[in-house]
Amino acid sequence: MNARPFGQVKSRDIRMRFGNEVHRMAEDDEGVDVRKIYDSADRVIMMKLLLDKTEYAQGPKERLQETLESIKAKGHINEDEDVFFHFFREIFRASKIRLGSAFGEHSSVEVTLCVPVCYSPSAVAVLSSQMVRAMYDVRFGTDGQSPYNIFVVHEAEAQAVQALAESLNELDRGEAFVLADCGRETLEIGIYSIALTEPLRLSSEVNEAMGAMIGAGDLNDKFRSLVKSILRKELYLENGDVSTDSIISAEVMFKFENHTKPSFQYNATKETYPLRIRGLRESRSDERIQDLFLVLTYQDIWNIFRPTVKIGNMIEDTAVNAKDTGYTVSKIVVVGGFGDSPCLQAYLLEQKGRVERRLGSPLKLRFSQRNMSATGVATGAILRTINKANGPSRIPCQSIGILRHIPCDQTEEYSAEVLSQKKTRDTYDVTDYILLRVNIDISVDKFTLHNPSYCLVDLAPNEEARKTIEILSGIDFQRRSLKVKPCVHKRSRPEYSQFQMFNNRWRSSPPQPLEASNIESSKLAAINNVLAPTREKRRVHVGNLPKPLDYDTSNLEIRDLFRGFYVESVSTFLGPGRDMVLKAGGIYLSTFAVLKKPQRL
Repeated sequence: MNARPFGQVKSRDIRMRFGNEVHRMAEDDEGVDVRKIYDSADRVIMMKLLLDKTEYAQGPKERLQETLESIKAKGHINEDEDVFFHFFREIFRASKIRLGSAFGEHSSVEVTLCVPVCYSPSAVAVLSSQMVRAMYDVRFGTDGQSPYNIFVVHEAEAQAVQALAESLNELDRGEAFVLADCGRETLEIGIYSIALTEPLRLSSEVNEAMGAMIGAGDLNDKFRSLVKSILRKELYLENGDVSTDSIISAEVMFKFENHTKPSFQYNATKETYPLRIRGLRESRSDERIQDLFLVLTYQDIWNIFRPTVKIGNMIEDTAVNAKDTGYTVSKIVVVGGFGDSPCLQAYLLEQKGRVERRLGSPLKLRFSQRNMSATGVATGAILRTINKANGPSRIPCQSIGILRHIPCDQTEEYSAEVLSQKKTRDTYDVTDYILLRVNIDISVDKFTLHNPSYCLVDLAPNEEARKTIEILSGIDFQRRSLKVKPCVHKRSRPEYSQFQMFNNRWRSSPPQPLEASNIESSKLAAINNVLAPTREKRRVHVGNLPKPLDYDTSNLEIRDLFRGFYVESVSTFLGPGRDMVLKAGGIYLSTFAVLKKPQRL
């Protein structure tokens, strides 16, 4: 839908299509002109998954990413998140025109943004920023100078407000219920407790939400595949530009979407489902193929709806898991477009008794009003926006990082401007933020004082470590790609002789908490131990060495070279630094040897 230019479009001409209408428009005769303009390969599907960082729905996420890469290659967008801006812009553009003369320069606008429960605060921030861009581009509620009024509501909270609106007298504070959001493509199930009953407010998510790729759209795909397999031998139907796929899209899908799917009954085992197909002839090998009609059986349709069983099992398992964590589930609330399905509702009602026996308590099933499930999120969000009292406060936050460069080379040069800066000392006590949460081991070469480009970090809970790996892996850090992975403890090895290398990368005992008063003294002692050989004139630099085979061999060769002297340690071979010159025919290599006491060589 394109609403430009504003002045040439009247509000009554605006027709915004959503959900199933878009899919149908892309398939039937109404979408012929649309298919000529837009490349179906660039049609973005399930864009909300772009900001979902959970492990679920990996297949659709990969397909979404492929589509976005194609769109970026064609120059339509610069960043993946730009698709949200384009979507919001058309929504606001159509809304502005639809309001007509009632909307003016001084009209106030408040936008309610519904976000999935699985979205992190950073994902909500990304979505909000794209919404702000769109509002400013369309001049909808702001001119760039006035504030943006955006109210964020979790989808689960919005669904609950709508679905439980008529059951408020049955709710108790602290009560837990299962919320199953059965959408077009996905199923999301969570358990929530009630903080207030009037107005209805949720307290918290009892356990982590779970999901699966099951939904009304999945039924469409299975139905299409079924009909195509039945008609695969009816080649006479195809003529010129008419293919089996186009016949299914134009003559069969509409009937299934609007009649068969909404009315299919779980226990109507004797029912048949005729579908009219022009030119179809009776088949001797398949009694379902008759003149002008394809007559499907109950078993054909039930095989398509069989994922309903999986939905019921997931809801049951979620309720039982809540009981194991100390919560008693009293209700199961089914929402979403697929929640209107009579098949799903009948199956859940039939299985309710089994779930009650596993829970050991009575259970109530609640469904949205007929034909209200698909719009339940929007309806509940509006109700939530109208009454903002007693809701959870969401304070916008911005993280600020400070990068401080600490030179490890005394010969490092700085400009006069840098050296003339006034010296300051920070007095902030950050001990609580680091020492109580994590322990960081940074390896430093005792000869060069350089870090070998890695450090070891202890994080208290496993979940925090997992999130750290997920967030930091692959980001650019000082022009290098950061690698973050779990540290594997090395197996214990036998004691080595004085000529063999021993490198203990990890502590042999668990980290011990440090007293704040001992931290500085520990640091000074470590620095003194490293600098002592240089200060006592016991460190010797050996240059212009041949390329070593390995450290053990070079260690022995250097010690043999210093035969007769008491050698304490030998460094690894060093490449050319800024003060080292490349020699003709090879690279200048060197090492350090530390003697136990000053000696004349």
